[in-house]
Amino acid sequence: MFKRGRRRSSYSRSRRRKKKISPWTVVAAIPVALIGLEILARLGSSYFEKAEDQLSREAIAHSIKFVDEDQSEYQGLDNRGELLATEAISTGYKLLGAQETEFFSLNEQGFRDNEPLPVAKPQGEIRVFVLGNSAAFGRGVAANDMTVAHRLEQLLKDRVQRQRQDPGSYRPDIFPFFQPSREKLVGLPAKIKQGNYRVVNVSVPGYSSGNELAQFALEILPYQPDLIVLLNGYEDLLLPEDAEATDIPKLDEFAKDPDKYFQQYWRESFGKKIKKSALIRVIANLTSEKSNPQVGEVLSIRERNELSLAEQLPASEEAFAARLERYRENIKQFVALCSSARIPLVVAIQPEITGRPEAKLDAAEKEVIANLPAGYVDGMTTYYPKMVETAKELEKAFPNNLKVLNFYQLNDKFPTPTFIDPIHFNEGAHGEMAQQMYSAIASIEKMQIIPENFYLD
Repeated sequence: MFKRGRRRSSYSRSRRRKKKISPWTVVAAIPVALIGLEILARLGSSYFEKAEDQLSREAIAHSIKFVDEDQSEYQGLDNRGELLATEAISTGYKLLGAQETEFFSLNEQGFRDNEPLPVAKPQGEIRVFVLGNSAAFGRGVAANDMTVAHRLEQLLKDRVQRQRQDPGSYRPDIFPFFQPSREKLVGLPAKIKQGNYRVVNVSVPGYSSGNELAQFALEILPYQPDLIVLLNGYEDLLLPEDAEATDIPKLDEFAKDPDKYFQQYWRESFGKKIKKSALIRVIANLTSEKSNPQVGEVLSIRERNELSLAEQLPASEEAFAARLERYRENIKQFVALCSSARIPLVVAIQPEITGRPEAKLDAAEKEVIANLPAGYVDGMTTYYPKMVETAKELEKAFPNNLKVLNFYQLNDKFPTPTFIDPIHFNEGAHGEMAQQMYSAIASIEKMQIIPENFYLD
């Protein structure tokens, strides 16, 4: 027993020779540890991800990535987006066809529509085209079916169905000659043209009226439209007065300064490689302060401009007058083209958050305004109403060819909240806007069935 005790005591007092760790082992362990951390970061990235990163995914999906004819990315540009666009001689740039993300799908023609659009119009089809920028495109809604264009199509189809099911609620196809009977029938709503209504969203983020005019004349007219809806105004106000239309950012600048292009290309290439690491993203999310993604990041092509939104507003009354005149002339050309083709035209001034009364804004919308750059609110509230006035003046000058809707000053029918950022709006607002567009279209005589004997000599 004592022997065993002595042996244990002797064993416990013995020293083990410690093995030295080789420097090469440490060097080899570093990449293994980093790989392990990267795997853990990818597995747990959804837990560490901030709420604004969720919005960023939607914003990135709706942001344009400019590519060449081989669909190779233009180097040196801010190309974080997933909405592929390429250079076009007629319109500056255009969306590529057959695109699909979790937020939208584009048909073969590059239109935000679920089905292809043949040039040859089927018998009985009534085609309505919605032109505009990212707001009309539907940035901020979860699917094609939630956009103003699709909602408008459904309203028109429902109207045709009601006319068939309850014809007595509408003006008859033949009016009587007896005056008292005529007076009763005149008060009934007019029937709109019967047919299969198809509303096609051909809007392109960043487009101004110059782009839309070229798009209409060269690309849309061959599809035999029956009605054109323009939802625009904002891009025209921010587009520099020396530009005729929006173009791919910085291409001319890079062509004049190849060294600047080369430097930016390497900076962005390195940055993209770094940002692909889930570990880097998790560290950034844990260490960075909460940002406000509604301002700047979700403003379509404006995010590629090095100037703030306030700095993109007219710098003087002369600059504004030039931009306003450009917009006026483009709308007049729209009216002339539509009139010659006997196509009704609806121009809707797109919403912008400063036109909404403060009492109608919720806390998130007030935060959007609070985070706008200094001078933006004053500039927008000064200049944007004058664009509305110009559109209304054109409506008075061309009463038979143009109808104008003012969505800058939203009425009480719009929901609270409406805006997700200064110029994009939620699904509820898309629905209400579609309802008001539908009412305007139904009141256009060229879109109505005129009863026989309705107009008596």
